[in-house]
Amino acid sequence: MEKTDEELVLACRQGDDEAWSLLVARYQRLLYAIPRRAGLDEDAAADILQRTFLKMLENLEQIKKPAQIHAWLVTTARRETLHFLRQRQK
Repeated sequence: MEKTDEELVLACRQGDDEAWSLLVARYQRLLYAIPRRAGLDEDAAADILQRTFLKMLENLEQIKKPAQIHAWLVTTARRETLHFLRQRQK
């Protein structure tokens, strides 16, 4: 049976590498598509994807609703994309 997002996040908090890999595999395509739809190239999209997962790792303990990690990740990827676009304009 497939684990829920909440179960995976809680397992990640315990240091479960397999849970981390499953979360990344579950969301990498969706999160990569966000900067690509914003017109960014593959390298920029890959960088934003990496930064999004890094932020998740850094904030894993503070995420209040692990069951809603999908929304947290999408919001973070959008913010990272906007930040990248603003930096590029400067």
